[in-house]
Amino acid sequence: MRDHAPVAAETHGSGEANLPVPTGRVSVLISTYNRAAMLEECLASVLQQTVPPCQVIVIDDGSTDDTEERVARFGAQVEYLYKENAGKSSALNAALPRVTGDYIWVFDDDDVALPTSIEVRLRALQASPGAGVVFSRHRWGASGPDGRIEAQEEIAWPAVGESNLLLTLMRGCFTTLQGALARTGSYRAAGPFREELLRSQDYDMLIRLARHCRVVLLDQPTFIFRRHGDQRGPATLRHAVDERERLWARYDGMLGRALRSEAELGEFLAPPVRGELTADQRREAVLNRMSVMASKGLASEFIDDAAEFVEQVKAAPGDVTSVQRAVARSALQHRYFLFNVMPERAAFLQRARVLAHTPQGRTLLRAFARGLLGLARWDGVSSRERLLTLQLVLQLGWLGLRPG
Repeated sequence: MRDHAPVAAETHGSGEANLPVPTGRVSVLISTYNRAAMLEECLASVLQQTVPPCQVIVIDDGSTDDTEERVARFGAQVEYLYKENAGKSSALNAALPRVTGDYIWVFDDDDVALPTSIEVRLRALQASPGAGVVFSRHRWGASGPDGRIEAQEEIAWPAVGESNLLLTLMRGCFTTLQGALARTGSYRAAGPFREELLRSQDYDMLIRLARHCRVVLLDQPTFIFRRHGDQRGPATLRHAVDERERLWARYDGMLGRALRSEAELGEFLAPPVRGELTADQRREAVLNRMSVMASKGLASEFIDDAAEFVEQVKAAPGDVTSVQRAVARSALQHRYFLFNVMPERAAFLQRARVLAHTPQGRTLLRAFARGLLGLARWDGVSSRERLLTLQLVLQLGWLGLRPG
């Protein structure tokens, strides 16, 4: 694993209008593929910042529309780099060596920046010299009748702060890479984008930035995220908007396996801990890692961690605590777990039987059943998914009530 410091986070508000405008050399990287019209509005918003970028690079990932002509309208303000289509990660990796700024902002071709996007994030970073990246919120948006973006409601973050930032992010992507402004050195430390990730690459980079540097949380929106029904993904993985969740589930699984192999166990604590862990810390970290694996739909890794947790609890006085049962209940309340487990229910139940051999394991099984029961009640679950989930609830509950 890479050497890195424990994560810290600070939260900044937006009451800084009377402060001097900060200075900083910001390089903006925008990967694009066949979105020429949206890209033009995106570029205009980036170039019209109150603190303008020193460099804007558009990486054309093999577009077949008039992207090059649209970019040319901006003249020398925008660097144009064409490459054969290979996905967003490959495109951004091609541009990273060209960066000349002290800060990097990776932006999406279909979104629009708010006018002070660079300014407010530079101010947040410069107020915290030891921080390597700032995460900010966004507003939802949609294309209006003329095709231009129209702002809608602001997104809200979960309860996140200094102590639980990394663990919260590993459990679910609550923010965006478009909202992040990072020191160039932070991207260098995190490493290149993973080119095997044709989706979920932004989420992976957010986690790696949070693992490798100190984070500032800016509690205000800095851009408008455009929701639209156009085709997404690289040429080899074009998909409609209603297919994206299942594709994210697949690639989040790849991300989760990489995280499991690369992260130290102590990074699954809140706050993260480097080095040796106490017995109590190890139990908590394994349980948290179990919940992260569940959120990525990784059933085998989930059961492995559950079994490891049970072995550690057996070696300690007492039983599974109410707090630990609550973590176990919430672990399975994620649709990605449904996507990946329901087609392989028999195999999952066979693996889960290992937990039925001990009282502590049966306690976990009952907690899992209660958690899945809550998932079955969600509005976003289809009738078929609800039926299959309730069947799994009964099977897990039965395992949890009798010795294996």
